[in-house]
Amino acid sequence: MYFRSQMEVIKTISLIGAGNVGVNLGKSLKKAGYTFNSVYSRRLDKARKLAVDLDARPTNDLHSIEQSDMVLLAIPDTAIVWVAERLSHKHPFLVHVSGSTSLDTIRPYASQSGVLYPLQTFSVFKEIDFSDIPLCIEGSSENTTEQLKTLASDITHDVREVNSGQRLSIHLAAVFSSNFVNYLNIEATDILEKAGVSRDILFPLMRETLNKLLEYKPKDAQTGPAVRKDHGTMAKHIEVLNLHPDKQKIYRILSEQIQRTFED
Repeated sequence: MYFRSQMEVIKTISLIGAGNVGVNLGKSLKKAGYTFNSVYSRRLDKARKLAVDLDARPTNDLHSIEQSDMVLLAIPDTAIVWVAERLSHKHPFLVHVSGSTSLDTIRPYASQSGVLYPLQTFSVFKEIDFSDIPLCIEGSSENTTEQLKTLASDITHDVREVNSGQRLSIHLAAVFSSNFVNYLNIEATDILEKAGVSRDILFPLMRETLNKLLEYKPKDAQTGPAVRKDHGTMAKHIEVLNLHPDKQKIYRILSEQIQRTFED
Protein backbone atom coordinates (compact mmCIF):
# COMPACT_ATOMS: atom_id res chain seq x y z
CA MET A 1 0.00 0.00 0.00
CA TYR A 2 1.26 3.47 -0.87
CA PHE A 3 0.63 6.45 1.41
CA ARG A 4 1.02 10.04 0.29
CA SER A 5 -0.43 13.46 0.87
CA GLN A 6 -3.82 14.40 -0.53
CA MET A 7 -2.17 16.74 -3.04
CA GLU A 8 -0.24 13.87 -4.64
CA VAL A 9 -3.18 11.56 -5.32
CA ILE A 10 -4.47 11.35 -8.91
CA LYS A 11 -8.22 11.93 -8.83
CA THR A 12 -9.08 13.63 -12.12
CA ILE A 13 -8.05 12.66 -15.64
CA SER A 14 -8.34 14.18 -19.09
CA LEU A 15 -8.20 11.54 -21.80
CA ILE A 16 -6.78 12.16 -25.24
CA GLY A 17 -7.78 9.41 -27.63
CA ALA A 18 -11.00 7.45 -28.06
CA GLY A 19 -9.66 4.39 -29.83
CA ASN A 20 -9.17 0.79 -28.70
CA VAL A 21 -6.92 1.50 -25.70
CA GLY A 22 -8.56 4.78 -24.69
CA VAL A 23 -12.05 3.27 -24.57
CA ASN A 24 -11.04 0.23 -22.53
CA LEU A 25 -8.64 1.99 -20.17
CA GLY A 26 -10.97 4.94 -19.68
CA LYS A 27 -13.94 2.73 -18.77
CA SER A 28 -11.83 0.69 -16.38
CA LEU A 29 -10.51 3.77 -14.57
CA LYS A 30 -14.02 5.23 -14.42
CA LYS A 31 -15.28 2.05 -12.72
CA ALA A 32 -12.40 2.35 -10.23
CA GLY A 33 -13.70 5.77 -9.17
CA TYR A 34 -11.61 8.20 -11.22
CA THR A 35 -13.23 11.38 -12.57
CA PHE A 36 -12.78 12.31 -16.22
CA ASN A 37 -12.93 15.99 -17.08
CA SER A 38 -12.34 15.93 -20.84
CA VAL A 39 -12.28 13.38 -23.64
CA TYR A 40 -10.49 14.47 -26.82
CA SER A 41 -10.61 12.91 -30.26
CA ARG A 42 -9.98 14.44 -33.67
CA ARG A 43 -13.40 13.02 -34.54
CA LEU A 44 -15.89 14.76 -32.28
CA ASP A 45 -18.45 11.96 -32.69
CA LYS A 46 -15.99 9.47 -31.17
CA ALA A 47 -15.20 11.87 -28.32
CA ARG A 48 -18.90 12.35 -27.64
CA LYS A 49 -19.60 8.62 -27.59
CA LEU A 50 -16.87 7.87 -25.05
CA ALA A 51 -17.60 11.02 -23.03
CA VAL A 52 -21.10 9.71 -22.33
CA ASP A 53 -19.62 6.59 -20.70
CA LEU A 54 -17.05 8.58 -18.76
CA ASP A 55 -19.38 11.43 -17.79
CA ALA A 56 -16.89 13.88 -19.29
CA ARG A 57 -16.89 16.83 -21.68
CA PRO A 58 -16.09 15.87 -25.29
CA THR A 59 -13.86 18.02 -27.47
CA ASN A 60 -11.85 17.95 -30.68
CA ASP A 61 -9.82 21.01 -29.68
CA LEU A 62 -6.59 20.34 -27.79
CA HIS A 63 -6.60 23.87 -26.40
CA SER A 64 -9.87 23.22 -24.61
CA ILE A 65 -8.64 20.20 -22.62
CA GLU A 66 -9.60 20.86 -19.01
CA GLN A 67 -7.00 20.97 -16.25
CA SER A 68 -6.76 17.61 -14.48
CA ASP A 69 -4.38 15.81 -12.16
CA MET A 70 -3.22 13.77 -15.16
CA VAL A 71 -3.57 13.91 -18.95
CA LEU A 72 -3.60 10.42 -20.46
CA LEU A 73 -2.38 10.13 -24.06
CA ALA A 74 -4.04 7.02 -25.53
CA ILE A 75 -3.07 7.83 -29.10
CA PRO A 76 -0.94 6.30 -31.89
CA ASP A 77 2.81 6.42 -31.28
CA THR A 78 3.33 8.76 -34.23
CA ALA A 79 1.08 11.39 -32.63
CA ILE A 80 2.54 11.39 -29.10
CA VAL A 81 5.20 14.06 -29.59
CA TRP A 82 2.96 16.18 -31.81
CA VAL A 83 0.25 16.27 -29.11
CA ALA A 84 2.72 16.68 -26.23
CA GLU A 85 4.26 19.69 -27.95
CA ARG A 86 0.86 21.36 -28.24
CA LEU A 87 0.11 20.67 -24.58
CA SER A 88 3.58 21.80 -23.57
CA HIS A 89 3.60 23.00 -19.94
CA LYS A 90 -0.14 23.72 -20.01
CA HIS A 91 -0.74 20.49 -18.09
CA PRO A 92 1.65 19.41 -15.32
CA PHE A 93 1.35 15.62 -15.66
CA LEU A 94 1.43 13.80 -19.03
CA VAL A 95 1.24 10.00 -19.34
CA HIS A 96 1.30 7.94 -22.53
CA VAL A 97 0.23 4.31 -22.97
CA SER A 98 2.64 3.20 -25.71
CA GLY A 99 4.66 0.01 -25.54
CA SER A 100 7.37 1.17 -27.94
CA THR A 101 7.76 4.91 -27.19
CA SER A 102 10.38 6.00 -24.67
CA LEU A 103 9.40 8.03 -21.64
CA ASP A 104 12.01 10.58 -22.73
CA THR A 105 9.85 11.64 -25.68
CA ILE A 106 7.39 13.47 -23.39
CA ARG A 107 9.73 14.49 -20.54
CA PRO A 108 10.38 17.98 -22.00
CA TYR A 109 6.69 18.87 -22.10
CA ALA A 110 5.56 18.52 -18.49
CA SER A 111 6.94 18.77 -14.97
CA GLN A 112 5.77 15.17 -14.45
CA SER A 113 5.67 12.47 -17.11
CA GLY A 114 5.02 8.77 -17.15
CA VAL A 115 4.00 5.63 -18.98
CA LEU A 116 1.04 3.36 -18.27
CA TYR A 117 1.30 0.50 -20.77
CA PRO A 118 -1.35 -2.25 -20.61
CA LEU A 119 -0.07 -5.49 -22.12
CA GLN A 120 -3.20 -6.68 -23.88
CA THR A 121 -4.92 -6.62 -27.26
CA PHE A 122 -7.86 -4.21 -27.29
CA SER A 123 -10.87 -3.61 -29.51
CA VAL A 124 -13.55 -0.97 -29.03
CA PHE A 125 -16.29 -3.56 -29.56
CA LYS A 126 -15.10 -5.82 -26.71
CA GLU A 127 -14.77 -4.47 -23.17
CA ILE A 128 -12.00 -6.16 -21.20
CA ASP A 129 -11.62 -6.90 -17.50
CA PHE A 130 -8.36 -5.26 -16.42
CA SER A 131 -8.00 -7.15 -13.13
CA ASP A 132 -5.26 -9.51 -14.35
CA ILE A 133 -3.79 -7.45 -17.20
CA PRO A 134 -0.12 -6.54 -16.68
CA LEU A 135 0.22 -2.76 -16.42
CA CYS A 136 3.79 -1.64 -17.08
CA ILE A 137 4.60 1.69 -15.48
CA GLU A 138 7.48 4.14 -15.62
CA GLY A 139 7.74 7.58 -14.08
CA SER A 140 9.99 10.59 -14.48
CA SER A 141 10.60 10.62 -10.71
CA GLU A 142 10.13 8.33 -7.75
CA ASN A 143 7.04 10.26 -6.68
CA THR A 144 5.52 10.02 -10.17
CA THR A 145 6.18 6.29 -10.26
CA GLU A 146 4.46 5.84 -6.90
CA GLN A 147 1.43 7.78 -8.13
CA LEU A 148 1.19 5.55 -11.20
CA LYS A 149 1.55 2.44 -9.04
CA THR A 150 -1.40 3.52 -6.95
CA LEU A 151 -3.55 4.28 -9.99
CA ALA A 152 -2.60 1.04 -11.74
CA SER A 153 -3.24 -0.99 -8.58
CA ASP A 154 -6.80 0.30 -8.55
CA ILE A 155 -7.61 -1.60 -11.75
CA THR A 156 -5.23 -4.60 -11.84
CA HIS A 157 -3.42 -7.01 -9.55
CA ASP A 158 -0.41 -7.11 -11.90
CA VAL A 159 1.58 -3.85 -11.79
CA ARG A 160 5.16 -3.97 -13.05
CA GLU A 161 7.75 -1.22 -13.00
CA VAL A 162 9.86 -1.47 -16.17
CA ASN A 163 12.16 0.94 -17.98
CA SER A 164 11.72 2.08 -21.58
CA GLY A 165 14.15 -0.49 -22.98
CA GLN A 166 12.43 -3.36 -21.21
CA ARG A 167 9.04 -2.10 -22.31
CA LEU A 168 10.14 -2.04 -25.96
CA SER A 169 11.26 -5.68 -25.67
CA ILE A 170 7.94 -6.58 -24.03
CA HIS A 171 6.08 -4.87 -26.88
CA LEU A 172 8.17 -6.72 -29.47
CA ALA A 173 7.50 -10.05 -27.75
CA ALA A 174 3.78 -9.21 -27.69
CA VAL A 175 3.81 -8.60 -31.46
CA PHE A 176 5.26 -12.08 -31.99
CA SER A 177 2.96 -13.85 -29.52
CA SER A 178 -0.28 -12.03 -30.38
CA ASN A 179 -0.28 -9.91 -33.55
CA PHE A 180 1.66 -12.36 -35.70
CA VAL A 181 -0.32 -15.32 -34.35
CA ASN A 182 -3.59 -13.55 -35.14
CA TYR A 183 -2.36 -12.80 -38.67
CA LEU A 184 -1.42 -16.45 -39.19
CA ASN A 185 -4.98 -17.34 -38.24
CA ILE A 186 -6.23 -14.93 -40.91
CA GLU A 187 -4.18 -16.94 -43.40
CA ALA A 188 -5.40 -20.25 -41.93
CA THR A 189 -9.02 -19.11 -42.24
CA ASP A 190 -8.43 -18.15 -45.88
CA ILE A 191 -6.98 -21.59 -46.63
CA LEU A 192 -10.01 -23.31 -45.07
CA GLU A 193 -12.53 -21.05 -46.81
CA LYS A 194 -10.96 -21.80 -50.19
CA ALA A 195 -11.34 -25.51 -49.36
CA GLY A 196 -14.96 -25.04 -48.29
CA VAL A 197 -14.30 -25.84 -44.62
CA SER A 198 -15.54 -23.84 -41.61
CA ARG A 199 -12.80 -22.42 -39.40
CA ASP A 200 -14.47 -23.77 -36.27
CA ILE A 201 -12.72 -27.06 -37.03
CA LEU A 202 -9.57 -25.38 -35.67
CA PHE A 203 -11.10 -24.25 -32.36
CA PRO A 204 -10.20 -27.34 -30.26
CA LEU A 205 -6.65 -27.23 -31.66
CA MET A 206 -6.34 -23.52 -30.89
CA ARG A 207 -7.58 -24.03 -27.32
CA GLU A 208 -5.19 -26.92 -26.66
CA THR A 209 -2.28 -24.97 -28.17
CA LEU A 210 -2.98 -22.06 -25.83
CA ASN A 211 -3.43 -24.35 -22.83
CA LYS A 212 -0.05 -25.99 -23.47
CA LEU A 213 1.63 -22.61 -23.91
CA LEU A 214 0.30 -21.54 -20.51
CA GLU A 215 1.52 -24.75 -18.85
CA TYR A 216 4.77 -25.57 -20.65
CA LYS A 217 7.67 -23.76 -22.27
CA PRO A 218 6.98 -23.10 -25.97
CA LYS A 219 9.96 -25.21 -27.07
CA ASP A 220 8.57 -28.17 -25.13
CA ALA A 221 5.14 -27.76 -26.74
CA GLN A 222 6.26 -27.48 -30.38
CA THR A 223 4.77 -30.08 -32.74
CA GLY A 224 4.20 -30.36 -36.48
CA PRO A 225 5.95 -31.54 -39.64
CA ALA A 226 8.83 -29.06 -39.44
CA VAL A 227 9.99 -30.16 -35.97
CA ARG A 228 9.58 -33.80 -37.05
CA LYS A 229 11.57 -33.08 -40.24
CA ASP A 230 8.69 -34.55 -42.23
CA HIS A 231 9.84 -33.24 -45.59
CA GLY A 232 7.23 -35.23 -47.53
CA THR A 233 4.33 -33.53 -45.75
CA MET A 234 5.95 -30.11 -46.05
CA ALA A 235 6.40 -30.64 -49.80
CA LYS A 236 2.67 -31.41 -50.14
CA HIS A 237 1.75 -28.28 -48.21
CA ILE A 238 4.03 -26.15 -50.37
CA GLU A 239 2.43 -27.63 -53.50
CA VAL A 240 -1.05 -26.71 -52.25
CA LEU A 241 0.21 -23.13 -51.88
CA ASN A 242 1.62 -22.89 -55.43
CA LEU A 243 -1.05 -20.34 -56.39
CA HIS A 244 -0.43 -18.33 -53.20
CA PRO A 245 3.25 -17.31 -53.22
CA ASP A 246 2.95 -15.04 -50.16
CA LYS A 247 1.54 -17.87 -48.04
CA GLN A 248 4.13 -20.22 -49.50
CA LYS A 249 6.91 -17.82 -48.50
CA ILE A 250 5.59 -17.56 -44.92
CA TYR A 251 5.33 -21.36 -44.74
CA ARG A 252 8.92 -21.87 -45.94
CA ILE A 253 10.40 -19.22 -43.62
CA LEU A 254 8.61 -20.48 -40.50
CA SER A 255 9.35 -24.11 -41.27
CA GLU A 256 13.04 -23.35 -41.80
CA GLN A 257 13.19 -21.37 -38.56
CA ILE A 258 11.54 -24.22 -36.61
CA GLN A 259 14.04 -26.69 -38.06
CA ARG A 260 16.97 -24.45 -37.14
CA THR A 261 15.64 -24.04 -33.62
CA PHE A 262 15.42 -27.80 -33.13
CA GLU A 263 18.61 -28.79 -34.97
CA ASP A 264 20.12 -30.26 -31.83
